[in-house]
Amino acid sequence: MAIAAGIIALATLTPTSEVAQNGGRFVWCIACGDFGLADFAANVALFVPLGWALGRAGLKPATVIAIVVCATIGIELMQLWFLPGRVASLSDILANTTGGVAGLALPRLLPRLRGSTTNAGRATAVYGGLLAVSLWAGTVVQGISMPDALGWTRQSPRLPGYTDFTGIVREVRINGTPVATGEWLALSAKDSTVVTLELVAGVPDQRRAEIIATNPRTGPAWAWVDQQARDARAHFASASDGLRLRGQDPVVADALPATAGESVMVRLVGRHFGYDVVVETKGGTAVRHASITPGDGWRLFMPFARTRERLAPLLGALWMAALLAPLSYLATGHSAAAVGVAGAAAAVYLLLLPLALGCAWLSLAGWCGAAGGFLMGKVMARWTS
Repeated sequence: MAIAAGIIALATLTPTSEVAQNGGRFVWCIACGDFGLADFAANVALFVPLGWALGRAGLKPATVIAIVVCATIGIELMQLWFLPGRVASLSDILANTTGGVAGLALPRLLPRLRGSTTNAGRATAVYGGLLAVSLWAGTVVQGISMPDALGWTRQSPRLPGYTDFTGIVREVRINGTPVATGEWLALSAKDSTVVTLELVAGVPDQRRAEIIATNPRTGPAWAWVDQQARDARAHFASASDGLRLRGQDPVVADALPATAGESVMVRLVGRHFGYDVVVETKGGTAVRHASITPGDGWRLFMPFARTRERLAPLLGALWMAALLAPLSYLATGHSAAAVGVAGAAAAVYLLLLPLALGCAWLSLAGWCGAAGGFLMGKVMARWTS
């Protein structure tokens, strides 16, 4: 219980550098905001360990639910009154309570799934199918769309927490062709699109300032780049945006000049399953590169874009471990042969999926996480038996 409570406190009771967009008010909507579904799912997962621990401690279900509800209400009130950058909402209360109840149900559900070899075999097959669909879907929805035509604007969205960009955009080139604001450039290359900005740096501000947004002829923006303090924050549109999940939000930390007036070049390179963000100043060149793999599903749910860039290999490994551990856990309840078949099937699927989709291969960290999680699931099954 102490470990679960500590994780919750670390995730919810620390101030952030982000500017809250709710004006210090309690938000009553459910799954609200650009990443409403992602935040809801993350809050559900956050409280599962606490519900599991309270249930294992022998407390009555009604007591566990009461503790979870009181804890999440207390957290939201502290976020509302005392924690800068945090947003308190009804959505968080519902999600946290759902997670606590799910955790409470786990100790009762797992023995039934592994109560007989038949149940364990069926549970393994069902979870294996869900895992295959989830890995496929998690990769597909992160794919960056390639527009047929592209233009750009500097119109600020005027959202809470934003400010005007005080620098000057000298030139914008799309696939090497200079394009004036309001013009459209037809694109023939489908494999990648390159947007290059020549600009004069503005005054750093803790609020975000939109430098430019690139737009196709119809639909939402394709890619945009903002400045926050000295960070260059980019975004590439994908299907995850429409699903209100977190997608491709690269941050090039401390890459922009500390003072206004300096010349800067920013280049955005978008590919279907990857991107590059390059920032060149007189102080040097900073690059953020990413290739989307089947192990990057965590990007759809993980907040704190600036921090997660540094922890990407670790987060990918933990994500794969969390996905593969239940597979071996359930298969162990059937037989040793089932464990072998499940492990081989998972490995073959992870090898074939990039070939089928055209995405990047699973990273070494992802393979290590998958193997470690599969082994841990088997150890946990033996231990709980």
